[in-house]
Amino acid sequence: MIKLKNILNESYVSGVSDIDVIAATIVGEAGGEGYEGMQAVKNVLQNRADKKGRIAARISLMPRAFSMWDTATAGVSVPDDFNKDDRPKKIQSIIDMYKKHSKWDTAVTLAKSGVEDITGGATHYWASSGQQALKDKDGNPDPPYWAEEWQDPIVIGNHTFGISS
Repeated sequence: MIKLKNILNESYVSGVSDIDVIAATIVGEAGGEGYEGMQAVKNVLQNRADKKGRIAARISLMPRAFSMWDTATAGVSVPDDFNKDDRPKKIQSIIDMYKKHSKWDTAVTLAKSGVEDITGGATHYWASSGQQALKDKDGNPDPPYWAEEWQDPIVIGNHTFGISS
C-alpha cells in the first residue's frame, strides 16, 4: 500500500503555517498600502511561485527575496536550513508581530485565495514613492539596476511592479 503525504497540512517551515508566512509577507511588504497594494504583493508571490514551480511560502522566505524576512533568512542556503537551530522560532516571532497589524485579516484572506492578477504578471517590485522610496540626488524615483529594463511597469500605491528576466 502506498501512503501519500497530506500536502494540504504540511508547512514549509516545521511548525509554522504557510498561510501565516504568506500573510506576514503581504503585511510586511504592503501593510501601509490599501487593498490593491496588498493584492499586488500577493500577485507577485504567486507569479514567482508559478514561474519556479514552488509554493508561495517558500518564495516568501527565499533569502533576500523580501526584505522583511532578512533577519530570519540570513545564512540560509538550502531549504533544510529553515528547520535548524532557532530559525522556526525567529520566523514565528516575526509572524506574531504582524498578526497585531490592523490589516492582518485582509492579508490572511488574500493568502488563502487566488486573486486576479492586477500586476500584469509582475515578478518583482520596488518602492517608488512613500517613506521607503528609492530616490536619486534630485529626489526623483530611482529604480534599482534590476528594474531598469522593465517593459511597461505598473505603479500600484507606493510600488512599481514589473517582470524581471
